[in-house]
Amino acid sequence: MRSNMVCPTQSDVFIYHDETTLAERTNLKGHVFLIVPNSLSVDKDSAQRSLDLCRPPDCESISPLNLMHQEIMKVRSKYDAFHKFHFSRIAGKKWNNKNNAERDALETLIDSLRNRKLARFNEPLHCKLAIIFYLSTTLDLYGGNRTERQYRYYETTLRILLKGSLHYLYDNNNKVKVHKIISDGSPYHRELNYDRIVKPLLADGSMKEYAQVSPNTEIVHLISNHKRYDEDSVEFKHCTMLQLADLVLGSVRYTETSLKLTAIPPTGTLVENKKAIFSYPIKQMLREWRRDEHSRRCNYYKSISVTDASLRNDKWDFKPAKRLFSGRTLAHYV
Repeated sequence: MRSNMVCPTQSDVFIYHDETTLAERTNLKGHVFLIVPNSLSVDKDSAQRSLDLCRPPDCESISPLNLMHQEIMKVRSKYDAFHKFHFSRIAGKKWNNKNNAERDALETLIDSLRNRKLARFNEPLHCKLAIIFYLSTTLDLYGGNRTERQYRYYETTLRILLKGSLHYLYDNNNKVKVHKIISDGSPYHRELNYDRIVKPLLADGSMKEYAQVSPNTEIVHLISNHKRYDEDSVEFKHCTMLQLADLVLGSVRYTETSLKLTAIPPTGTLVENKKAIFSYPIKQMLREWRRDEHSRRCNYYKSISVTDASLRNDKWDFKPAKRLFSGRTLAHYV
């Protein structure tokens, strides 16, 4: 397959969802979508066919989900690290093989987002990353008791992220169709409401032609501990992707204190802040993306979206995230 961004693509994707509450400000929350094609078709011969209308399509298909999973399993085997990857569990003072595996897995994820200059894959996988941060204080638009209003607000922001990311990260030359949304466990201790998240997008006709949600789209709630499942099962693969989503969301939150290192610390080295060391590749990626995000020359062109959402006067307000929040300033993350 040619690594050529101008080749039309069709991505049939699974979306891996995780959420967070920032401990520093308990009313500040976030969603992350790691969008991974289960099947990616690339029409590598479209330019020639435009000159010859009788020429049949010459498409090649791969499964980025399978390729990603294979790479992560290689990482686990390399470091003999078969634990659950979880950002909050990156702790302690001594850098160890588990940390090597976690950082290696994060860098594998970053490579799956690249359109150019790949380091670990032979061709772009067309994976995408979408993050939204929002305040959870304004609930007046919703009925019910406070808990129910919080659920509705939470699910509204999730629907906003779903629609917005598909419209922004894809286009007429790179089409997408969603088949599953896999969420890590049951956020807020209950299952996500299909009627509030998916059904409105199917019913209101507002989705662009290139960004489709399958009528058969499922919302799957899965505990992300891969050890619960057989290694050959699809649930095992889903757990791998959910763990990557957790690592990247935690890293985005931590990029303000990330430490630039020329090399990963040798195993056994005492370090001051593991999370800061671990998160540096995400900080580097986001800086590169922000610097040139609207240019096709950018390695992460149409691969990343980080948005700040808030309700003002009963209307949603959206801003591109500029940098990680600092001090008392809200909503500038990257």
